[in-house]
Amino acid sequence: STLLLVLLAAPALSSTCVSVSTPTEANAARSQTSLFQGDVILTISQRTPLAGIDKTDVAKIEPILKNLTFPWKNSTIPYLFGNDFPQAKKYTILRAMDYWQSVSCVTFRPADLIKDYEFLSLISSSVNIGCYSNLGMVQEGSFITNLNMQCCDSFAIATHLLAHTLGVYNTGVDVR
Repeated sequence: STLLLVLLAAPALSSTCVSVSTPTEANAARSQTSLFQGDVILTISQRTPLAGIDKTDVAKIEPILKNLTFPWKNSTIPYLFGNDFPQAKKYTILRAMDYWQSVSCVTFRPADLIKDYEFLSLISSSVNIGCYSNLGMVQEGSFITNLNMQCCDSFAIATHLLAHTLGVYNTGVDVR
């Protein structure tokens, strides 16, 4: 099958896969009520500089997001499936992780809750409807990717949302 993703380059990936020091700013505030570009949760520190900018103006948005999207330490993404995540649906997500590992320098591994303070929390919530993800690594705490039932069945959607996890954002978005 063919996978088509309409995305910009990933500002949160290091082309040489070296570890990048974490900024001192620690802001993990999220807003699940106002998704950016339809499927991205921005932190307050990411959202504030975009206030008043036309969300379809990629030329203005791109440089702002590049400066506000943080890479994962050592290009490694610890992950944890939420308790409510259906066992039968994990396979699609794991395939999407395998895809990104095969085409990039990123590694996904199960989180160690004793050692990993920052990790990808994969949830499938019936309360939070939709498919959305934070952009890049969220500082100080867990990073959320919500994949409800319709997302879990789609390799393309899971791969797309994991791209947001890597710091890749949408381009060519029609928000009419």
